[in-house]
Amino acid sequence: MRWEDCQNIFERDGMLRDIYVQNTSTDHWDEFLSFIRSRGYTFSYKRNGSPADLPGQASTVLSDRQSAHNLSIDIGNAVTLNCHFFESYEIELDLDPKEIGSQAELVCVLDFLRDLGSRLAKDVLVTEENSEDLVLMKFDWQSEEFTVRSRPG
Repeated sequence: MRWEDCQNIFERDGMLRDIYVQNTSTDHWDEFLSFIRSRGYTFSYKRNGSPADLPGQASTVLSDRQSAHNLSIDIGNAVTLNCHFFESYEIELDLDPKEIGSQAELVCVLDFLRDLGSRLAKDVLVTEENSEDLVLMKFDWQSEEFTVRSRPG
């Protein structure tokens, strides 16, 4: 996929973009954490704003609803994804479009989406911030293809 074909998705409008893997279980979450570790990404985890060791089991984080959690993942070329462990039934990450400005950064994002979707055997969506229904990009894990939609308005 070329930067020119999807740069409007990453328009710098002050809003984040969300990445979703839907209909997940704690097994998918555990596989997600294993994926992050096994891919060699640089990551940091914070609990209530303080650095902490990322637990081995996602259920430890997901069951701790009294704390704020943030997993920051550097996927390359200064592109960082953030996961806050909001719900067990979906994996949600966010990315700042200001970090995506060329083919090099786009490739990092596409590789992450494809590899995550393939690892979890799940589709991966990129949406407007807090708008699961406004899908801008989709990786279909079965066909191994990306679909891109224009941003509304």
